[in-house]
Parts: sequence; C-alpha cells; structure tokens
Amino acid sequence: MPSPETFATFALASAVLILLPGPNLIYIVTRGIAQGRRAAFASAIGVEIGTLVHIAAAALGVSVILARSATAFTTVKLLGAAYLIYLGIKAFRSEDEIRVGDKEGDGASSARLLRRGILGYQRAVSGSVYMGLGAAAALSGAGRES
Repeated sequence: MPSPETFATFALASAVLILLPGPNLIYIVTRGIAQGRRAAFASAIGVEIGTLVHIAAAALGVSVILARSATAFTTVKLLGAAYLIYLGIKAFRSEDEIRVGDKEGDGASSARLLRRGILGYQRAVSGSVYMGLGAAAALSGAGRES
C-alpha cells in the first residue's frame, strides 16, 4: 500500500493531466462543431468509458507490464505508429470532404460515436503507461518508510 504522500502525489498528478486539454478534448470539440451537441455528448461519454477501461487495466496489471517490459512497450508503440500511418493513408485516399457546421456530419449514430470515443481512448499508450507507473509504485511499496 502506498504511503498517503505517494497517493496524494499520484492523485494530484492525475487530476492535472485530466484537466489539461489533449487529444480527447480536440476529438470531442471537433465532433461538436461538425455534428452538434448530441455527437459531442456521445463522444465525451465514450472517452470517459475508455478512461474507466484504462483504470481497470491498470488495476489488473496490464499497464504495469507495459511500463516494465521494454519489448511489450515497443511492440504497442510500433503497432500504434502503424495504425496512425494506416489512418493517414486512409484519409488521403478518401474522397469525402470535411464540412464544418454540417450537423449531419458522417451520419454516425450515437452508439457509433460512443464506440469511437471508447476505442479512441484505448489507442492512447501514454495513458496506459502513466496509470501503470502509478500502479507499479503502489504494488512495489514505493513511498513506504523503512
């Protein structure tokens, strides 16, 4: 069990990272501008469910494996890079136009937007590693006084 000081430091760092704008906020705002409030709300709920999945993975030790194994982390990092390259190629090949202010957008249902929010968060390796570091510190007894 981590000391109260270690837990407080981790909680404070977590709160700061949650409050800082990042890719999830950009995703939600983009959906809201392009498709309206319903789309932004569904996307935000999806991102938060994704956060809960990361927390569960950290509690189960998946994040600790990523944080402690250079091979596992490198594999996930390379898979993420390959996925980003795939998305870039897919975007360049697409004949669709992006129309800001088009409330219909791509016609995605709330369920589809929710799923995109959840999956989008799961692709963020940094969140897994950060939560893993906190879990690793807790499991290793960091902050314990001898």
